[in-house]
Amino acid sequence: MTRIRTLALLAPLALAAASCGGGSSKAALPVLIARSPDDVAQITVEAPQRPPAVLTQTQGGFWSPGEGMTPETATMLFDGQNDLFPLRAYRRLDADPANPEFGLGEPAVTLSARQKNGWTTRVLFGTATFNQEGFYARRADDPHAVYLVPRKPVNLLRSLALGRTVEFDYPVDKKFEDLGKRAAKAPGEEPDAWTTQAVEHGATLPPDLP
Repeated sequence: MTRIRTLALLAPLALAAASCGGGSSKAALPVLIARSPDDVAQITVEAPQRPPAVLTQTQGGFWSPGEGMTPETATMLFDGQNDLFPLRAYRRLDADPANPEFGLGEPAVTLSARQKNGWTTRVLFGTATFNQEGFYARRADDPHAVYLVPRKPVNLLRSLALGRTVEFDYPVDKKFEDLGKRAAKAPGEEPDAWTTQAVEHGATLPPDLP
């Protein structure tokens, strides 16, 4: 478990280093959906306790929301389509997707993208990584790999599922805020397991936390 979290923390640094070198860093990144927006005919976004959000691309290159969806979803998808397609990951882990730590058994959101040639790719997105830089994901047709996907495309999908643009909290920031308040009330208290784990992975604690 510690190894998985360490990889998740180091992945963004490796990506940044790759982008500083010669050649194109994007070419080396894992790709879950290797298609441009123009190649996608329809997407279906599923989230727990929500009806599926279906958007179809028109001949003019715009998106038409399905029944019961708000018109804003078409604008959201049009504005964010280049972040969604091609859908790239910044890390591939040779890990068991069934590991409950990844949250892929009960995904937070699922994307089905039907291409204009009729082929459909389905991607499941689980929990956020430990440092909140991205989300764990897997392709439905690949039972042997877990991918780390940036926050931006996943937040877009979650917004489409809800029918409105929403801001998502950073649980780590909230956790540190709570720790700082608790430390002020109980100086010298032993750190909990979460705090110890965060420090081991390079997190910076609030200045008033012992």
